[in-house]
Amino acid sequence: PWCRAPPNRNCSASIAVTPGTGPVDTTNCPPTMPNTNCNVVLDLWYVLRAVPAYATVTVSMCSSQGGWSSFQSAVALYTSCTNSLQCGSTCSPLGSSVTGSLTTTSDVYIQVGGQSNSYSGSGEMAISVSPAPTNRNCSLATEIVAGSYSFNTGNASTTTPNSDCTVYRDIWFVLPAVPARATVTVTTCSADGASSNFQMAMGLYQSCATMSQTSMACSSGACSSYGTRISAATQQDGDVYIQIGGNQQGYATGSGIMVVTVTEAPSNWNCTLATPLAWPGLFPFSTLSASTTTKNAACAVNSDIWFLLPAVPARATVVLSTCQDDGGSTTFYTSFGLYQNCSMVPLSGLECATPACSYGSRLQFVATSTADLYFQLGGTAFYSPSKGTGVVSVTVTPEPDNYDCPHAAAVAYPATFDFNTTTVSTNVAADCSVAWSIWFVLKDVPPFSSILVSTCSQDGGDCNFYVGLGLYSSCSTATQTSLQCAANNCGYGARMTYTTGGNQTDVYLQIGGYSLYSRRGSGTVVISVAATTATTAVRTTSAITTGPRTTASAITTSVPTTASATTAITTAP
Repeated sequence: PWCRAPPNRNCSASIAVTPGTGPVDTTNCPPTMPNTNCNVVLDLWYVLRAVPAYATVTVSMCSSQGGWSSFQSAVALYTSCTNSLQCGSTCSPLGSSVTGSLTTTSDVYIQVGGQSNSYSGSGEMAISVSPAPTNRNCSLATEIVAGSYSFNTGNASTTTPNSDCTVYRDIWFVLPAVPARATVTVTTCSADGASSNFQMAMGLYQSCATMSQTSMACSSGACSSYGTRISAATQQDGDVYIQIGGNQQGYATGSGIMVVTVTEAPSNWNCTLATPLAWPGLFPFSTLSASTTTKNAACAVNSDIWFLLPAVPARATVVLSTCQDDGGSTTFYTSFGLYQNCSMVPLSGLECATPACSYGSRLQFVATSTADLYFQLGGTAFYSPSKGTGVVSVTVTPEPDNYDCPHAAAVAYPATFDFNTTTVSTNVAADCSVAWSIWFVLKDVPPFSSILVSTCSQDGGDCNFYVGLGLYSSCSTATQTSLQCAANNCGYGARMTYTTGGNQTDVYLQIGGYSLYSRRGSGTVVISVAATTATTAVRTTSAITTGPRTTASAITTSVPTTASATTAITTAP
């Protein structure tokens, strides 16, 4: 039979409606010709007049949203008869719904029909128009301070043009007057006491004017559940803008609780603000609120804080450590950078150190002149965690005063005493193959005396490194001529004897590492000086063979007896 077509059978004949619920019957509807791009057929048309800009329009024939349908329905929204706003989606069991947001004030056209020519029927259509959130874009951001806040993006639209972080259906907040280098953290993760019921994305910005090009940080799906977490440090004093929304266009809205914290930077966040340390000592530290100030090409220390070691003496050995063996500790992978002054920071460091003892690191440096030294302590980009707390051990050990022959320390012989070369930084060249040495002088040794110098256990000596010994008649000739040399001829230790000539004399003693091994260490040295009963000329020749190098010296003296004494020490190369 012939059926009369409804009056609103096409867009130009749309019936004006207002938000609410009303009946729909497409039984006698012919298909729209030509069909729309949303493919709704056997359709009816309605119009909402002058919907305000940024409002969200929802039309639903789903029972869960206040409508219903007796057939496989389809709905769509348009801002004009030729310009679609949003095509709908189906809902169980037979209904469909659509949601669209405006960017300008406009009429909104509603198309209701079937999913194909096989479907028509009746139902109820629920229409709602929700005004946009007041904080729908960056320029309208809601001012907040650090704390917890409920939020709902249900009526939000996507900021146009979109931001650098690509956040959908977004709302905005602003933290005013955040100080430079402060760390801003925003989270909707349940582990942080926050919540979210949808898949989220966030962005942090320091300016609305540049939000489409430059963000402080972006985050999406950083929690084990729906929420996300974002954190970044400011570069200058100013406002910080927070954008929250969905991370997918089709599943973009929801509600939750966000937690916002602002942690000001440590007072020593850069080199010029370095904290002076009264060395030596153990000093607690925290980098939890630190940000990266300067990525030095050599040291690359991240999330760093700075300290000053004032007036470090020349030739002193500086040791910085977060290793337990040195008394330090750390909860994260630490790195060090050491600098002569702040102006050299972007260029080069004096010394760098990365993790070497579990999480900890250790830096050792010898100062070349008396000066202030600056050190940078933080994490490393190569390991995680890169922030945390700990204790840094700082030792500054001056070089021994007797680091060279002219500064030799006088010894009252006979003597047995401890020695330590670990902080020797000056390698004085002398005839014997002894490196990193300290010097002593035996004053006024009587004529025809037998001198014994030993770090061997059989003589009561001791050492923990390969020891080299040298005897000299003066500092002026030490570089060319030795009286006697010895090196590791009793395990690590060394032993030598020498008989003086017919005159009272000073004898200079050099103790250090055997140069083939270039070691430093500590030990105990035994020195004795005994009179001899020699009556005629004695020729003493001592030779030391150290691999390819053989040093020999000969001394002839007149004494009351006839004797020939030769001491030879040969060491493996």
